[in-house]
Amino acid sequence: MRIGFVGELTGPYADLGVDGRDAVLLAAAEANAKGGIQGRPVEVVVRDAGMDAAACAVALDDVADQGVVALVGPMLSRHAQVTLAAMGRHPQVLFFSPTMSTSLLSGRDDMFVRSIAKAEDEGALMAAYAAQQGWLRIVVIQDTGNAAYTGDVVLGLRSAGGRWGVQVVQTVRYAGSQGCPADALAAEALTYQPQAVVLAANAPQTMALVRALRAHRPDLPLLSSKWAGVPEVAEAADMQGLLVVGNAWRAGPKLTPFKEAFQRRYGRQPSYGAVWTYDCVSILFDAMARAKRLEGAAIKEAILAVPVYQGLEREIRFDAFGDILYDYQLLKVADGSFRPVEGL
Repeated sequence: MRIGFVGELTGPYADLGVDGRDAVLLAAAEANAKGGIQGRPVEVVVRDAGMDAAACAVALDDVADQGVVALVGPMLSRHAQVTLAAMGRHPQVLFFSPTMSTSLLSGRDDMFVRSIAKAEDEGALMAAYAAQQGWLRIVVIQDTGNAAYTGDVVLGLRSAGGRWGVQVVQTVRYAGSQGCPADALAAEALTYQPQAVVLAANAPQTMALVRALRAHRPDLPLLSSKWAGVPEVAEAADMQGLLVVGNAWRAGPKLTPFKEAFQRRYGRQPSYGAVWTYDCVSILFDAMARAKRLEGAAIKEAILAVPVYQGLEREIRFDAFGDILYDYQLLKVADGSFRPVEGL
């Protein structure tokens, strides 16, 4: 029995894709150790999504043509359009993404399921906190290399901020796929005299931007999208105080065993991308075991038949389309971990 994985395994965005792939392989190994699914071993077909739409399309087609019943990924919203096109070419395959949160995929009755809430909700959450704190002049630094995601974060920030008197006075844009000139970006952002800066970038680039901004204004409030919510950020001494969008924490009993197994297998702690991908595959395997037929539509039906799934660190609720209901929470880096911000 085959499932597929397509994610960014090379290039500047590979951190999320590699963690996703490794979580899928761990989940498959554990399932096979228990006898597989419906008595059949699980095989995972892995391909690199690459850095552009053409490469991702080739990877998606290659995996779908291998006889997979479901495909996990891609991981970045920048591949949403090419995924929709691939779904049209492979209507028998269920596509299940742990981390594509663009609104391009919302509210569609199709062969797509995701285990992440929409990105606009991240921006709205940051706007609410900024209003509460009186930070009414916001500058955003946005990586347009993943614009389908980061653009939605900014849209949510602007839309919600407008209701609460929070103004995005400038969006400083750069193409993260070409690198991150953090010092120049920070200098430009600071010319607008912001009361806070919102960062919509991946973890390595967010860390570089935080350091560049704090070199000039060490007390400036900094907020980050969920894309940067990885252990390396929490553990870095100079990231203390950074506010990061996370999920509403309702840890289940399997979180610690998963972290230990991931550490043993890969020699590192899992990021949220690994945690959410493992949740995705666990839900997928559960549905495959219950499905009336091992084909995409029946598997999706089995997934949506369960009102609430207990994930590793959160409860997961799907709506009728296979989208996730809101579950974001603002976190603060403190003492080497992400801690919930109270009172929001």
